[in-house]
Amino acid sequence: MLEEAQGDRFVKVFRHANTAHKMLKEQGVKFIEARMNAYSRSPMLLIADPAYWVENESDIIDWFTTSNVKYYMKGMILEFESDADKMMFLLRWS
Repeated sequence: MLEEAQGDRFVKVFRHANTAHKMLKEQGVKFIEARMNAYSRSPMLLIADPAYWVENESDIIDWFTTSNVKYYMKGMILEFESDADKMMFLLRWS
């Protein structure tokens, strides 16, 4: 079981997360590959730029409907039924 970060460890984890987010934003990265665990085989993307997602969410959802790309949203993670669906999404929205 993992212990929740507290005190100085929490500050360190939070600082590293902010640094990573800032670097991704500066590079214009909107989505990054994700995996729930070592055994997960579903193609997934983590939404790295929440502001971009919020600004374009309705257009993205409309695109999902018209393109027949199958996806499931779990928090900030998009899970796709196939690599082809994930690739179509990245080609359109990245």
